[in-house]
Amino acid sequence: MNYIAILAGAISVMILGWIWFHPKVFGLPWMKGVGLTEEDTKSANPITMIVGFLMALGLSYSISRFAGHPEDELNEFMHGMYHGFLPAIHFVVPILISKAVFEKKKASWILISTVYWVLAMMLVGGVTYGVTALFPAPEPVGQIYTIKTLIIN
Repeated sequence: MNYIAILAGAISVMILGWIWFHPKVFGLPWMKGVGLTEEDTKSANPITMIVGFLMALGLSYSISRFAGHPEDELNEFMHGMYHGFLPAIHFVVPILISKAVFEKKKASWILISTVYWVLAMMLVGGVTYGVTALFPAPEPVGQIYTIKTLIIN
């Protein structure tokens, strides 16, 4: 497990969110879709950012678990983006869209939020794979026991 890669992936999600949801980018239409004003966001609770970062760590950890196997046709960053894209398209997009439709969210909110999460997962994958390639995790020390080694020995 590469803790540096997991932390870098989580930080990258937070940075992307700060850019994506900035009022000069997609923040204003997103706020309108949620029913917030700029004043509401200025008095945000710091717990919101802490919870967001913890969730970004969990996402980064989950995607990083696939890192470490090579793919000859792709560099590590692109390979990681691929591994972030697949769960985003197969799980996140259907969940976000179906939830938004039932909650009668505006189309702008659906598009902004869904594209953000697809890009965020791709970015996390790229960063965790890229950092893992640059700074490989140390080999575990001691014997690793598996079912097979326990049965044979």
